[in-house]
Amino acid sequence: MSGVPEISVIIPVFNREISIVRAVKSVIKQSYENWECLIIDDGSTDSTLERVRTEFSTDPRFKIIERPKTRIKGGGTCRNIGIEMAIGKYIAFLDSDDEWEPNKLMRQREFIRKLNSEKVVIYCQAKIFRKHHTIVLPSFEKSHMTPVEKYLFLEKGLMQTSTFFLHRHFAKKILFDENLARHQDYQFVITAEEVGACFRLIEDSLVKVYWNEDYNLEKRGWSPDVSYSFANQYLKNQMIKEVFIGRNILNACILNKMYVEALNIFVKYTYKRLHFYDFITMIKLLLLGLLKVK
Repeated sequence: MSGVPEISVIIPVFNREISIVRAVKSVIKQSYENWECLIIDDGSTDSTLERVRTEFSTDPRFKIIERPKTRIKGGGTCRNIGIEMAIGKYIAFLDSDDEWEPNKLMRQREFIRKLNSEKVVIYCQAKIFRKHHTIVLPSFEKSHMTPVEKYLFLEKGLMQTSTFFLHRHFAKKILFDENLARHQDYQFVITAEEVGACFRLIEDSLVKVYWNEDYNLEKRGWSPDVSYSFANQYLKNQMIKEVFIGRNILNACILNKMYVEALNIFVKYTYKRLHFYDFITMIKLLLLGLLKVK
């Protein structure tokens, strides 16, 4: 389709030579076709960049961009570069290991065009593929009266980057924190709320998200300090901050066999909020882990 694309799709990628092809092909299969796709490589050390160029560089709808070495490494930086270079009226983000259903862009475009405000973030349900089961999240829309951080961390809602759809000019007012190695999706919607966004949910699973529960989080740029930094900077409610630390950081530490750190977090933030059965279960997990460390 000729002319200026109406939608700019932004895909950051780092060392995803297999899944990036699946993600991009889900863009090509969209029923709505007036789009451009910006693929921003974050300094991949495998054959990701070569694979992307071989598969898609001849299609004029694609722009393949390498993150300048002068910019901070990370998905947040790559998405910001995409926002800076996009020319579409709307922006949609897609993570390089996720994929869209064919009607994703059409459904969200139709939805946003019915609204009078540019200060809106459209999100949709996602089908989450975990190791042993599949689940569709979120199960309900965020209330206009409910703060984003409460929806995410107390009500167990979900706002995942690959589901976002919004006006480009509004995205420029939000942006991603380039200093965050993780939790950029949380930061983006919290910042969006601070600049006046409302959030509208399409109650249909238009995105497939693949959660790999076996990987080493430390190899992917995570440490407890990364999550503490996010919590201290962006979570204003003290109870919500403690829940985030007690749940997210504690679970990540146990997953990565960081049992001493997990025990410290448990004692400081978590045990007062657990029921007796959960308390005993957690103690068993931590003791088993500590014994293995020794």
